[in-house]
Amino acid sequence: MTRGLYFSDFHIGQEFTSGRRTITETDLVLFAGFTGDYNPLHTDVIFARTTRFKQRIAHGMLVTSISTGLVHALGIFDGSVIGLMSQSFQYKAPTFIGDTIHIKLTVMSTNLSSKGGKGRVVFKADIFKHDDTLVNTGDWMLMFKDKPKSQGT
Repeated sequence: MTRGLYFSDFHIGQEFTSGRRTITETDLVLFAGFTGDYNPLHTDVIFARTTRFKQRIAHGMLVTSISTGLVHALGIFDGSVIGLMSQSFQYKAPTFIGDTIHIKLTVMSTNLSSKGGKGRVVFKADIFKHDDTLVNTGDWMLMFKDKPKSQGT
């Protein structure tokens, strides 16, 4: 049974807000090791103190990656997504160790495939810190299955 939403369940302006997750030291260290991105802005406390931020910042892609997990936990893509077609990101503000983030998805457009049975949904994806600072914004385009004929439209 599919828990996720089908293409025809989405409408322009519809919003989905995730739960929250705190960025940890472990997240940052593991992400640096996994990606090989040891930029001192992320990994060197002494260096980071000399920057305008005065502390290490989380990798932008770490924050974005965690947000995909937060969206997954919503269940709206469960069993109904065919694939991620594109993502764009704009980093607006730093995220620090100890910051708690959540993501809000807003349906911007829907486009039924000419082949039928599926369609593209474009979401505006906004990631916020606990103080409501927008840290990341962009667009996600996903292909969704449409409802089987037996479930109606």
